[in-house]
Amino acid sequence: METVSFLCAFTLTVLGCPHSETVKATPQTKQLEMQFSQADATLASYLVILSVPTTTQQTHKKIICQDFPSVYQQQYLPLALKLEYNPEPILQSMQRYQVDYKIKCE
Repeated sequence: METVSFLCAFTLTVLGCPHSETVKATPQTKQLEMQFSQADATLASYLVILSVPTTTQQTHKKIICQDFPSVYQQQYLPLALKLEYNPEPILQSMQRYQVDYKIKCE
């Protein structure tokens, strides 16, 4: 399961998220895409850390309950919506980890 999740995260990072062809390549769009790539790389790095068998439960909880939601909500999601990208795949990966590791965020 962890290998599959890692591969999903890696694939998202390398290939990026599919986007609509209706978004025009303007300087503003290019800036948004650069910011999105940075947020995407941060979230992908969290998924990689979660996939490592030696990662502690405390680290799992911190990433799942604090770090990931913060970056996702404040950076990734607004940019994904502006660029017409599908924000769901990376969120679904994180939710699987939350279930797999039985993490409850308060």
